[in-house]
Amino acid sequence: MSESDLPEISKPVRRDTTSVLLVCPHCLETDRHQASAWQQINLEGVFVVAPTVTYGVVCQSCQGAFYFRPKAAEQAWPSGPTMDVECPNCARTVATQISVVRDDDLPLRPEDCEACNSQFEVYPDGKTELVSAPSSGPLTERGLKAIKFFESVTFDPNGARDWPFTTEVEQLVTVAWLHEFEDGTLQFMDADQEPPQVYSPRLTPDALEQFCEANIEAYRGFHDIHEAALDRRESVPMVTFWE
Repeated sequence: MSESDLPEISKPVRRDTTSVLLVCPHCLETDRHQASAWQQINLEGVFVVAPTVTYGVVCQSCQGAFYFRPKAAEQAWPSGPTMDVECPNCARTVATQISVVRDDDLPLRPEDCEACNSQFEVYPDGKTELVSAPSSGPLTERGLKAIKFFESVTFDPNGARDWPFTTEVEQLVTVAWLHEFEDGTLQFMDADQEPPQVYSPRLTPDALEQFCEANIEAYRGFHDIHEAALDRRESVPMVTFWE
């Protein structure tokens, strides 16, 4: 395989990133790669984010070669596996896990408080927004949607390794979350719209991964066309191309 034929992966990184977890496109194993391995490029020991910069990577597991292109993270999550936030209902301190949302550059983290059983959203700057609490009265329509969303989302730290194409589609469509139904099937959906916008058929996890792999270019093309709107997290309907 020539250098021009090597696969390329992209991942959001912060300006002070010294190492990244990358999923090998050949064997799907996850390895951590240090910025110091490319001393001639990373003079300050951190990854350089620029349109012309790519890194040649060799998988530590299968020795397969590929390119890694960093892109600037949009969400300013702090470093470390957790961050302490204040429950907006009872003011207790909650240590919320942020590794996955930071790695996937997500705009918020759903959280709950074990002290008062409230549910709330955590944002990169530490701001919290109450969604529901036992003593807060009837739920608003937004609260009901958020609870439904919380119940459907699973934070899987191995998602990029086990379901690489499903994970890529989730990053490409931006506004659609992967909803899990009671029978275990999954579907990309923007439930904030009326009626909800759908971005995939409803399938089992294995079948959805196969569907995403077979149609990944359609999702990449959709993202390229609507990138500006998706970056602003605007809802962009997708024309159904599946039966």
